[in-house]
Amino acid sequence: MQAFRAVFLATAVILTTTMASACGSPNTAVQLTVAAASDLRPVLDPIAAQFQADTGVAVSITYGSSGQLATQIAEGSPIDLFFSADRSQAEAAASAVGSESSSLTIYALARLAVWVAGDNAPDVAGLADRRFAHLAIANPEHAPYGRAARDALVAAGVYDAVADRLVLGENVADTLRLATSGNADAAIVALSLANTAGGSFTEVPAELFTPLEQTAVVIATNPVARQRATDLLTRFTSAAGRSSLAGAGFGLPG
Repeated sequence: MQAFRAVFLATAVILTTTMASACGSPNTAVQLTVAAASDLRPVLDPIAAQFQADTGVAVSITYGSSGQLATQIAEGSPIDLFFSADRSQAEAAASAVGSESSSLTIYALARLAVWVAGDNAPDVAGLADRRFAHLAIANPEHAPYGRAARDALVAAGVYDAVADRLVLGENVADTLRLATSGNADAAIVALSLANTAGGSFTEVPAELFTPLEQTAVVIATNPVARQRATDLLTRFTSAAGRSSLAGAGFGLPG
């Protein structure tokens, strides 16, 4: 776990440096450290970059599985704002640091897709075909999208047929990489990632998995950092942010 924390912090430093050089000289007195579910990269990266350009506040983002990120927050990793892929991990992180439940914000509803590198991606039931010798899903032990993928396979009645062919990604982005690299023949991933990966995909019906309420929570305790984190979250959930989320393939809360 200490090794993971070292990677976590190193990644944050690298991203801060990169974004600062791209957007000018930030106000280094206030830097936001963000932890986010890996399905958010297509939307969060441009919003955070524009926020930094507009405010001069350096933003560093570490992407990963929500369960692992929540664990790191509970163990004291210096995170100001956490975007989880489900509500339960956001609640766990908030409880660990003493944040009030009122600070939780549901920003999106997860959508899943079956992705393949070629044409004619199958539906979930079609994954029982033995031509899909290896099927990638995120690790259900700590990745909400992995639990949703497993639920969909069970609901479609094909989990037993594919169980011995499953390969597990550390998070949903890693799961897609397993398929795009040829280490898996198909993957069940976030629709937001399938949208940008080429190949072909078929959306998984929402009734096949337990709904994932993607939830953010402000973790920062320093008043200035807390306000800046709130400002970024407000921008993310604005009309423009919701439009970006919908365009990327997320469902939107009412």
